[in-house]
Amino acid sequence: MIGRRDPTRPLNCRQVLRELQSYLDGVLDDDATAGRVAQHLPGCQRCDQEAEAYRAIKNSLARRRSYPPTTVQRLREFGQAMRGQLDEPS
Repeated sequence: MIGRRDPTRPLNCRQVLRELQSYLDGVLDDDATAGRVAQHLPGCQRCDQEAEAYRAIKNSLARRRSYPPTTVQRLREFGQAMRGQLDEPS
């Protein structure tokens, strides 16, 4: 869970992007964090674009009947790499 100290404090982009995939998949296990992600997206072009890209990829995959078995693993690795970049100093 992010931001345990003050669950009413808005999330920053780094925090939102760490939780975004789980939020969009509906598997974020913390309702307070999910609400804070939802509040952040409409006011942040960068995070909203990330959300739209994820939705587009997910919808594209859902329309296909089959795809190479490595596709899901590559997408997971891509997501992990993106989260890792968030942890690097700017």
